[in-house]
Amino acid sequence: MHNIKIGLLFLCCAFFVGCNVVYPLTKKQAIKYAKSITKKGGSYALENNKLVLKIFIRDSSYQKLNLVYEYNKIGLQTNFTSYSFCDSCNKKYIAEVLNIKGYNWSKLNNTTYLSNYKSRTILTTDKPNFIYSLTRHNLNKVAYKNLLKTGK
Repeated sequence: MHNIKIGLLFLCCAFFVGCNVVYPLTKKQAIKYAKSITKKGGSYALENNKLVLKIFIRDSSYQKLNLVYEYNKIGLQTNFTSYSFCDSCNKKYIAEVLNIKGYNWSKLNNTTYLSNYKSRTILTTDKPNFIYSLTRHNLNKVAYKNLLKTGK
């Protein structure tokens, strides 16, 4: 049974990474992503425990960026939050997420988007504070459809 869970985790991560999706990521993938977006001369710092990985990116030529990845007890990512400290940066990051193929986002209100049922993701934004979050949901299909109706 344990091998089946590991296999499913691997397949899920391979699917998401293969589609250039930034969510969900393993801790190793999240650190690799942080390294890839840190410009030459910039730096990043990590705070890591079993359930939360915080990455603080500092770059002299760009605004600072904080990324927080949350995981459940078996290591599956359940939440991602980005703190960008810059209005245009935050808008750019949100637009990039909304343009990821395969999620088919539906706007529920000015701050919340719901992915297709298969992706099981909710995007929430706090634009005045330059924050957005991606959260895995466990809604059944009836609750999912009811939530979609509230946004129309």
